[in-house]
Amino acid sequence: MLAGVDAQVLERLLLECPQRLTGSVQDLLVIVDGKKMRHGGVELVNATNGRGQYLGGVMTAAKSNEIPAARQLLGRLDLAGKLVLSDAAHTQVETSQQILFEQGGDYLLTVKGNQKTLQSTLQTLFENRLFPPLTSPANRVLRREHNRSRLEIRYLQCLEVTPSQVGWPGARLVARLETRVKRHGHWTREVVYLISRQTLEQVQALGLFQFKRQYWVIESRWHHCLDVSMQEDLSRVRTPRSAQVLGMIRRVVLSLSNAAVDKARKQNPKSKFNTKSFRQRFLSARGGRERLQALMLAQHPAVLDLEG
Repeated sequence: MLAGVDAQVLERLLLECPQRLTGSVQDLLVIVDGKKMRHGGVELVNATNGRGQYLGGVMTAAKSNEIPAARQLLGRLDLAGKLVLSDAAHTQVETSQQILFEQGGDYLLTVKGNQKTLQSTLQTLFENRLFPPLTSPANRVLRREHNRSRLEIRYLQCLEVTPSQVGWPGARLVARLETRVKRHGHWTREVVYLISRQTLEQVQALGLFQFKRQYWVIESRWHHCLDVSMQEDLSRVRTPRSAQVLGMIRRVVLSLSNAAVDKARKQNPKSKFNTKSFRQRFLSARGGRERLQALMLAQHPAVLDLEG
């Protein structure tokens, strides 16, 4: 039955449910990333906003990769006035041109070894800048954090450029992000570069740093929840269309879960509710089925209240 479903029609209908319950969310960000289903042999490229709400997905074609699938997905979204975030795999000239010139959006892309010429150009720009560099809160930011018994230090420096200077469509701002992490007394170090069409006047270093951190919404509120709470990797469905349909259903449910958790945390910042709490409400023998039916048929956002 699932193999015969029109995935695009189903997705359009499924997306109406979160919109009905949470309303039209005005969010600047569109975050794009791919995720493979371990046993299904299927890879879905997903788009979410900065609050972890599902915007759509496309299945990667056989003998292909997530880059053309991401372009197809972006082509279905309204990117006007939005900022597209992605990992280094999608730092592609064609993708940047589509976002900027075809759809009127902006981008913040990560530059690593897959774009060696661009990476080398950005590295040279930062090495050859004035010494001592002209620094201000607008073009640099330093953050120290303790996460899971680790000390993390991040230092971001910004530099305004021109598209011809870096050889990238629309580029106006580049940044060097150095991350140092101390685990068990040992330090690790990573340097990546960022490139954007935003200007320093528009975003400044702190804004760029915060946008980059928000990219990890796709990991913390999506991939982790899909694997742990939704148990997606345990699925044995191998028919691509069926796996895609089930994947979309999980992602729409996860959108509702994120909205419910946000609502609970807004009411009580110390709330312990999470995606697992949302799922357990519908597995409960005490009214779980009734809550699930109410969720599917509800016209009012009160159904997302985890306190009820």
